[in-house]
Amino acid sequence: SYPDRSEDEGLSALPEAERISYLAFHRSILPTLLRNFDRASMSSGVEIRMPYMDWRLVTYAFSLPAESRVGKAYTKRILRDAMFGLMPENIRSRKLKLGLSAPTPEWLLGPLRGYIMDTVNSTSFLKSKIWNGPAIRDFTEERMKDRAWGWDDCGLLWPCINAHILMKGK
Repeated sequence: SYPDRSEDEGLSALPEAERISYLAFHRSILPTLLRNFDRASMSSGVEIRMPYMDWRLVTYAFSLPAESRVGKAYTKRILRDAMFGLMPENIRSRKLKLGLSAPTPEWLLGPLRGYIMDTVNSTSFLKSKIWNGPAIRDFTEERMKDRAWGWDDCGLLWPCINAHILMKGK
């Protein structure tokens, strides 16, 4: 079943930054992170806790104006400002986020290579009405030949592979 979205009805009246924050927190980024961290921890038997998720802190942060949370091209502005002089500046002001990611490029070139190639060459994949099967096959073959899978490339192929798997199960 789908979550109740009745509380989303007033979002169009919010300023854009507030609406984006709300949707990221309730509908996209945070739920995805929580799900992925939960799966990763369960698969390895390790307890993982997402930091700064105390409801009082979250409620307080959402009560602040957007310019207090994001500013000068930095997220987590309150935390960054609070850490001024308490942590190395190159860490405090770093924009690149380092997260937990699956080693998808290595999987595609290693243990999943045969499966991926069989999938993109299958008749059902090539004749899909949802994506351009021959173009995706050519894209995949080129990267396999050059052993050149980048994260962006994986991000283009992976959703099609997953959708194909789900549709085959029908």
